[in-house]
Amino acid sequence: MESDKKSKGKTGKIIATGGAVLILGVMVAANIVANMFSGIIDNALTGKGNMSFDNEDFQQAAAQSSELVKLIGEEGVALLKNDYDTLPLKYGENEEKNINVFGWASTDNGFLLRGIGSGSSTIREEKTVTLLGALKEAGFNVNQDLVNMYESYYKQNFNFGTGNNSRMKVIEPPMSNYSASLLNDALDFSDTAIVTIARVAGENVGEIPQNQPKVGAGTSTDNSRHFLELSTEEEALIQYVSENYLNTIVIINSSNQMELGFLEKYDIGACLNVGLMGQNAAEAIPEILLGEVNPSGRLTDIYPYDLTTDPSYINYIRNGNHIQLVEDIYFGYRYYETADAEGLFDDVSNDFGSGYDAMVQYPFGHGLSYSTFEWKLENVNVPNNSVITKEDKIELNFSCTNTGSVAGKDVMQVYVSAPYYGEIEKPAIQLVNYEKTVTLEPGKTQRDIIIEVDPYYFASYDCYDKNGNGYTTFELDTGDYEIKFIENSHTAKAMAEGQLDHLIYKINDEQIYDKDPVTGNQVTNRMTGDKAYAGVPLDGSTVFNTPTSYLTRDTLSGGARKMSTSVKSAVLSTANNYTNNSYDQTSMPTLNADNHLYLKTRVGGAKAALNELKVINNPNTEWDDDLVEAIATNYDSEELSDLIDQVSAEDACNLVENGGFGTVAMESIGKEITNEFDGPAGFNQNTIKATPSNSDQWTAFPNEVLIGQTWSKYIAKQMGLAVGNEGKATGLAGWYAPGVNLHRSAFNARNYEYYSEDPILSGYMAAAVVDGAKANGVFCYVKHFTLSEPGQNARDLNTWLTEQNYRELYMRPFELTVKVGKAVGMMSAFNSVGGVWAGANYAQNVEILRNEWGFRGTIITDWSDGGGNMNGPRGVRAGNDIWLNGNPGNHSSKLNRTNPTDVYCAKLAVKNVVYTVCSTRYYALNYDHSNDMINAEVGAATVTQGVNWWQPTLIGIDIAVGVGLVTWRILIWIPRKKKEA
Repeated sequence: MESDKKSKGKTGKIIATGGAVLILGVMVAANIVANMFSGIIDNALTGKGNMSFDNEDFQQAAAQSSELVKLIGEEGVALLKNDYDTLPLKYGENEEKNINVFGWASTDNGFLLRGIGSGSSTIREEKTVTLLGALKEAGFNVNQDLVNMYESYYKQNFNFGTGNNSRMKVIEPPMSNYSASLLNDALDFSDTAIVTIARVAGENVGEIPQNQPKVGAGTSTDNSRHFLELSTEEEALIQYVSENYLNTIVIINSSNQMELGFLEKYDIGACLNVGLMGQNAAEAIPEILLGEVNPSGRLTDIYPYDLTTDPSYINYIRNGNHIQLVEDIYFGYRYYETADAEGLFDDVSNDFGSGYDAMVQYPFGHGLSYSTFEWKLENVNVPNNSVITKEDKIELNFSCTNTGSVAGKDVMQVYVSAPYYGEIEKPAIQLVNYEKTVTLEPGKTQRDIIIEVDPYYFASYDCYDKNGNGYTTFELDTGDYEIKFIENSHTAKAMAEGQLDHLIYKINDEQIYDKDPVTGNQVTNRMTGDKAYAGVPLDGSTVFNTPTSYLTRDTLSGGARKMSTSVKSAVLSTANNYTNNSYDQTSMPTLNADNHLYLKTRVGGAKAALNELKVINNPNTEWDDDLVEAIATNYDSEELSDLIDQVSAEDACNLVENGGFGTVAMESIGKEITNEFDGPAGFNQNTIKATPSNSDQWTAFPNEVLIGQTWSKYIAKQMGLAVGNEGKATGLAGWYAPGVNLHRSAFNARNYEYYSEDPILSGYMAAAVVDGAKANGVFCYVKHFTLSEPGQNARDLNTWLTEQNYRELYMRPFELTVKVGKAVGMMSAFNSVGGVWAGANYAQNVEILRNEWGFRGTIITDWSDGGGNMNGPRGVRAGNDIWLNGNPGNHSSKLNRTNPTDVYCAKLAVKNVVYTVCSTRYYALNYDHSNDMINAEVGAATVTQGVNWWQPTLIGIDIAVGVGLVTWRILIWIPRKKKEA
């Protein structure tokens, strides 16, 4: 028995000891994890400070934003089809406005207001306006029996929560779900029916599927159709409704282009393309249906009948760690219009028509109106048939008259066709500028609509010196250039009587842009041939074992080829691991100088302490606006140089490494902490919390496609102003937006975050947003710089293309935000430009962006703690300033505080951040808001950083557990030992 007791005692001690060790191990592991992710935990639990959304300033800003969201809907919804004058709907004076709404996407759970990922915004329930809600608010009686059937189907078959979650699946009940009585009652209820078709995509959910995953009883994945086609269930519904209703209206509620041939196949009266509408833009839909608003939206992409006929399709998705833009400049409308000009569609015939009409349903820029408009060229500063040079900016002075019977707006689009000689690649037509009219009453005319045509923006970039003139830069070949006044990318505008719909300008001598027309700095190849950055050309010509054959205008008929991924590993490795040495230093830069310069001081002029600078807009501190002006008006000022000399190596490196959702306070220069948030549909609460209880108060704007469909620079600017006001009212200084990557392919999942397939439209819209936000005190980080077209985040993705394509298309929107919008922030992309990570690409970030274009300001990474290829020392040596590190205090590739080059580059980063802050403040203080819809009366909020309560709590738990273990050891384990003795 004694032996058994001893055995049990030993076993108990072993179990107890094991338990203690386990508890201790869990505690140690928890502390390690908490330390590793302390920044993320801190942001999640304590937020970015005590932002107040209840104050009068924010409520005023939010009310203005809400009105603007509705206006975006009114001007952005595009009327694609309107046969039989289906719209506007006609109801008698005392007639009930009854309407049937078909399709699961018509319901509150199905109608999409936002996409997936960082481009979407949380929408408060009380701000949410769905399709059904908008119709009911406008006085429509909606057939509730249909709605109830969809809701019952929803509850029985799936549960996605609200209607805006990740659901890249086709959702539609089969026709067998509709009882005969339900359908008969619907016919009795109204002869008008809406059918809504929805598709959603977004960040990090994969690219658009080549099949149709489905949800619902008895459904399975349809491998015969891709995601952007109608499903069999949707098509059956469309067919039924179109055959049984007098008025059939289709609403396309999609994040991406869709194939819409069914609009011609079935007897459908009208179609609206509404995009993703944000919190309350859906209010515009019933206004348009009733004719209270005349639609003026225009498509920002071309809509072919078959989306897979675009040459980008064959290589739209990454292949391993590579993606090659083999289609070159020929995608979207540039392909279809050029192929048509080259006669490639002459022999095409199908149910939709012949030639171009058989291939393209809706050209780029298409959109109908309830009215008609006549343009007249009143004056032009350079006469028709003149010889011009690169210096001749052509100013077209138009008038526009409403010749219809309904008030409305028109979009005036100007394109250029350049001469092509089989040398430098050129599309048959390209947009060069546009303007939108004011609202014109019937018979009224707007005059002095000035549209500038700058030859620089239709010059071609000859990266291979194809014309043999010895230059590799932007060039204008000799020949005739046709300036076209056009309704869309394909249809000439019917001008006033006796007026031409185009002008011809002649270039007699080649025009070479060896210098940038704005900065005067040299423009030349940076990434091609022997001059390629890192010694590896952007086109991959030295990387791939099988040379890449990029599409040319002469080879369009052969189509683009599938990319090869067989590479020369040593060459690729050189690019992937390249470190720039242009900034190399041999001695430490000046640090810790005592120059008595401070951006902010205590009221009265005394130096502010660090804890005072950690309070945003601290009433006990004040700006030195003389210093701010000196910095803002001269990036190379002595004042800025002297100010930056005051920082320490630790402060400078800390700012670089911990730039996630704000920049750190710096006592040495009186720099206040800043809070910054994601976008681009307004401040985004999906990636970081403000405070747990109020993080969904900011306005949820529509997606950029719908904003782009307004074709209104004015509206884009008002959006920037509105976001700026909301930022001011909640203590935000920066915004990770707008996104200006292109819609290279309809099958890229993140397209909803970007405006268009066209760089000019994208660039001018984004420039206006940037200008508006800056005018109200919020700087933008324009993203993603560059080549981040894929929807799947492109870490470690090598992107290969010609420098011509890179310069003319993918870089151009960013260029316009710098030169027109005066952007002072950029976000570098996850992917590699060629084989070099975008943030470590000195040729892009410094030689082109900063030197050629004259950019002054900050480059931030996309989300990164410095791990993997997004390395800190490599990035700062290539012009990338700060890391969007969501886990402050933990960085995977810290700068060396004793390395002269690391510290020198960190000081440059401080200089750029300070310039960004100062130039924005100075711009806002001196901006004239007299012509703006969004006023500037909103005040700036004071924000005290959240109290870090969880770390002391964790320490307390550690102490309690430790005390408990010691107490257990003394009170339990030791006494047992004595008893046994």
